Amino acid sequence: MSANVCDTDDDTDELPDAYIDDDGNIIDLIDNINTHLFINDDEEIVKKAQIINNICKVFDSNKCFYSKRNVDKMQISNVAPFYSEIIPSILIKEYIIRIVQYAHASSSMLIVSMILLQRFCNIKDYIINVYAVHRLFLVSFLISVKLYEDSFKNNAYYAHIGGIPLKEINDLELCFLGAINFDLCITTEEYEKMFNQLIN
Repeated sequence: MSANVCDTDDDTDELPDAYIDDDGNIIDLIDNINTHLFINDDEEIVKKAQIINNICKVFDSNKCFYSKRNVDKMQISNVAPFYSEIIPSILIKEYIIRIVQYAHASSSMLIVSMILLQRFCNIKDYIINVYAVHRLFLVSFLISVKLYEDSFKNNAYYAHIGGIPLKEINDLELCFLGAINFDLCITTEEYEKMFNQLIN
């Protein structure tokens, strides 16, 4: 199993407290457009807030997500490269916000990331829980950006904001792509379906 998602040693390590309220909801986004999410589109920032909250609801709805019990060894082996030895200290919502903040992620990239992640999990009944979700989301996002953005950073940048070594993110990217048989085509219907799930 992989080591825990590590912390970085610069000022990107801290997420703005204003993003999360006591109930875990994203707040104060509009007031932080330029300083935190680096966009000037109020509608887009609200859309991203909705998507992030609903992504977390999808994870929360998985009955295995918060389970700390020992799971079947075969199930773990299916997703072993993405597994952390201990539960990462950063909550998945904060982790996604971190990625959105420093990768300048668009709402469409979050949607594509979830489509690829769903495809990954459907192939061999992979388990997503608190031990694996951080790396799985990071890698699905990385692949999404490479597929659909005109410009993007190198893997070292995404490894840094994701808190894992460069070699590990490279290996996980290949593992993820192999698991989905390099099936990266996303239909309009798939996109619209995921869009409706995450916006409504």
